[in-house]
Amino acid sequence: MGDYDHLLGYLHSKDLRWSYGCMDVREPSAWQVQVTSLPVDQLVETLALAGFEGIFVNRHGYPDMAAKLEAELNASLLVQPIVSSDSRLSFFPMARYNAGLRQRYSIQEWEEKRDRILHPALLAGIWDGFYALGREEDTYVRWCEANGEMFLSNTGSRAQDVTLTVRFQTGDPNPARVRLDSPLFSAEAEIVDQRGSLTQRMTVPPRRHRITVACKARSCNGPGELRTLVFGIADWKVTNAEGP
Repeated sequence: MGDYDHLLGYLHSKDLRWSYGCMDVREPSAWQVQVTSLPVDQLVETLALAGFEGIFVNRHGYPDMAAKLEAELNASLLVQPIVSSDSRLSFFPMARYNAGLRQRYSIQEWEEKRDRILHPALLAGIWDGFYALGREEDTYVRWCEANGEMFLSNTGSRAQDVTLTVRFQTGDPNPARVRLDSPLFSAEAEIVDQRGSLTQRMTVPPRRHRITVACKARSCNGPGELRTLVFGIADWKVTNAEGP
């Protein structure tokens, strides 16, 4: 599966709207990353509340040809997928699931849940001082020079109580500290044996908020590495106090 394979859907319809296609690290991209990291049962409910009517799967994007994902989607949606003639693509319609979910909530409850889902707090925006996202073993890591900036963005119209969780790593065997400063909070994470983490609760007003990040660990540049790799962040997540 290539980076732009999902654009094929656009070529065969003038009426359908798709989630695919947005600028990397901007709010829509961060929203998709956060939503697709949810367990499948939470994923389908979130997509239903957000207004989606189906899930389109490219089986070539998965080592097991999406067998595990499709089994979980089938268990949640209780439908069999429509499969392309070459067995590469599948589509799970959500109409029946959406109708059943809609009956569980009042109009007010539905709109409140929909608003929280569509306008969450996210880590989004230009990551100054950070390098592009890279895959390492079973996770994604964004490496940084000694100093960097990231942004916590509240895309809603009211303040949100959230918990920010971040995991850090270095290539330096010596202990180190990562310092985070913003108008919302200041905190330090201790790195021992090249690993550390931070959990920070805060209230985030609407708009973007800059977070500066600094670490004095030694760089871990390997042979032929042209980047200055001092520390990396992985598994970052923003959780709303009112629900995932």
